[in-house]
Amino acid sequence: MNSNPSCYRRLSYYCNIDAANLSIRVNFNTLTRPACTNTRNFPVMSVFLCYEPEQRPAAEPLCEFGPAQANLDDYDARVKIAPDDDAAATLRERVAAEIAAADVLVCLVGQTTFLSPWITWEIEQYLTKPDRNGMVCIILHKLYSPPIALKDAGTVYCNLKRDKVAMAIETAQSLDDLTDDYAIED
Repeated sequence: MNSNPSCYRRLSYYCNIDAANLSIRVNFNTLTRPACTNTRNFPVMSVFLCYEPEQRPAAEPLCEFGPAQANLDDYDARVKIAPDDDAAATLRERVAAEIAAADVLVCLVGQTTFLSPWITWEIEQYLTKPDRNGMVCIILHKLYSPPIALKDAGTVYCNLKRDKVAMAIETAQSLDDLTDDYAIED
């Protein structure tokens, strides 16, 4: 199994955190590899969609990849309560079960995703799975910063094009080395 195909670039990056302005700037340094020109049919699997409610229009088309969430409306409602609140215990259990059942976690990154306590909690839950695969990070705008928990965790970065997302999910599912990150080239 070729876990690190030549159509991806290995990423190494560092973050500058500006607490005064509540922002994180991620600078990517890439090791260029040949561009990938082929796409494959996407296998059916369970994907946990990790996003903020305002990103729902971008998340809905991704349901074709087999979301682990039973109901996106219930998932969107989670932001009304903090994940560490006692009242969120039932919701945490349900979301943790959906994450445990997922083959791949897909995180849509918007402007404030890196500040979301639920997104951070969901990524951390996925990272604790003993049999976990890689993750996919879809950055919706080039100026948006991904959550730091995605760094050096077998994350495949791509844009929101269906064929790129399909390639990223398939690659994340087959990665052997979960300490490197990759980007799908346009």
